[in-house]
Amino acid sequence: MLTESEVAVPYDVLRMPYALTTDGQRLVVANSPQASTLIDVYSLTGDSVTSGLRVGQGPGERQMVEGLCYDATASAVQIRTGAADAVDMLRGIDGSGLEIDRKIVFDAAACGSDTVAPASFALRMADGHVVLGNATSDGLLAILRPDGSLERYAAQYPDISGFGDMPQWGVFNFLRPNGGVSPDGRHFAALFGSNDMICFGSLDGDTVAVKVNYGEKPGGIKWVTRDGYGTFDIAPERKVHFAGNPVLTDGHVYVIYSGMNYADHSAYFWKKNDGDEPLSTDIRVYDFDGNLTRVYRLPMKIGGFTVTPDDSDMYAIVDSETEGYRIFRFSFPD
Repeated sequence: MLTESEVAVPYDVLRMPYALTTDGQRLVVANSPQASTLIDVYSLTGDSVTSGLRVGQGPGERQMVEGLCYDATASAVQIRTGAADAVDMLRGIDGSGLEIDRKIVFDAAACGSDTVAPASFALRMADGHVVLGNATSDGLLAILRPDGSLERYAAQYPDISGFGDMPQWGVFNFLRPNGGVSPDGRHFAALFGSNDMICFGSLDGDTVAVKVNYGEKPGGIKWVTRDGYGTFDIAPERKVHFAGNPVLTDGHVYVIYSGMNYADHSAYFWKKNDGDEPLSTDIRVYDFDGNLTRVYRLPMKIGGFTVTPDDSDMYAIVDSETEGYRIFRFSFPD
């Protein structure tokens, strides 16, 4: 149990925080689109450093931020804004002025394959390799070489017999990958919906080595037809394994693990701390070979979280009935 914690950023300076990352000196916080300003940067003690990135579709604007991770190789933050074929880089988190630039990382001609369909996310690694979510049945991920050509598909589909006659697009929807890259850019990790599946990747010479942990077979979802239209039935007992985005340091991968059935997890999602019952969160920690190294339990329910690149501290968004949003710092034991 991680019990040593303190408030790092109080409620009265936060907007509507959703996700965050850190370079070890600052916290970069992504807000809900309802906040109008998508990015706030704070010191580790809660002082405002800078803000920016307006909600919109104009130059220098984005409609949302789905996730973010610090990229030390570029002195910037990679932010996922829904563009499956591009990487958005946020610069100026030191207070020099936030700027965002987009690099298109997928070109069909350069890729050399007509079976890559970018979907969900794109991440850039230190040597220029790119990891894409891929919507075709060849693999849930596609890895591109620095020159844009296809190196390999990765994360082959698990046993999907539990999905019945669901069409390919529906299967992908329930296995939709989301990922992150380590600050040094040498490693990535991806989760696949809420399923018991996690992928680890590391630079290995001029290629990317990949390991996938497959656990419990996904199921509890059926494709059914009602009134001539196809739709989904989700069984209340369907198990939710991982939740949220993976968080990477230069040494480990951190993920929130639920283990609840779908009905209980859905109800738990809306609960707030300081309510009628005590809440908690389990964090699993893996090395880059896919080995589970330890499990932490936090004595509160958290939303987005991040860990300093050196694995020393965790920062997590906490929502409570009495105080609203705050960001807590948790110290790891030696």
